[in-house]
Amino acid sequence: MSWTRVLRTATYYIPKKRASISLDSVDTSSDYTITIPRDWSDFWDDVDSSGLEVEITDADGITTLTYQWSSFTKATRTAVLQIDNYTSPVNGVAQIWIYWGMTGATTGAGSFVASSPRNGYVDVGDVVSPIATLPERPGDTKPQHLISKATGETIWVWMDLGKELIKRDQVSDEHRQWEEIDGVTYAVTLAGSAQGSMVSASSVRIHDGRYVRVPVLAGTTATDYTLSLTISTTYPTQSTGRTLVRRALLRVLDVSEA
Repeated sequence: MSWTRVLRTATYYIPKKRASISLDSVDTSSDYTITIPRDWSDFWDDVDSSGLEVEITDADGITTLTYQWSSFTKATRTAVLQIDNYTSPVNGVAQIWIYWGMTGATTGAGSFVASSPRNGYVDVGDVVSPIATLPERPGDTKPQHLISKATGETIWVWMDLGKELIKRDQVSDEHRQWEEIDGVTYAVTLAGSAQGSMVSASSVRIHDGRYVRVPVLAGTTATDYTLSLTISTTYPTQSTGRTLVRRALLRVLDVSEA
């Protein structure tokens, strides 16, 4: 998406930085609460002392969402962000953006009472061994990518959509974002049958706008499954983009010395 320009009291600001927020979302209007990690130095080192110079947008990177700080103390690195009346594109995990670093900007926060808020998360973990996504080849009967695990393991599978998301044809405000991840659901299937015990739907995380992390649990040894992610995208302004389904072959096997 286009990097947002923020209008505050008749002045436009271009934020220095932005990061993904993953929402444990439903496709009806809901409020959300996000605890900002204390160890997120990239945010705390550049945010202003009162949290005024912050903007929250929908996944398109432009459309402003109504937010407020229910608490904010830079000195102790403690803050809780709330989002008002957000409707997700999926019953799964949705992406929104937090921008910061707009020196001199007045507050853009709203004022509301958060009702039964759902959870949102900032993921500060780095990406490990991502699978670069791509469509399956014509004629293939199995996914091209193979991952493995033991029955007792819970693993995280990272998928990287960076090469598939469409960029702007020209740089705007020093950035080329255009198409972005809007929402994600995933499943593990065996012969087309969903294996609910092998997924944790609310634990999906979206990182840096291009990486999706999903947990995979349990399974039966010597069994092949299909891991399937369904990704919806968007572009300005809140337009419906594409629906991508990206898969990997999941092999569950308990290895022994015999």
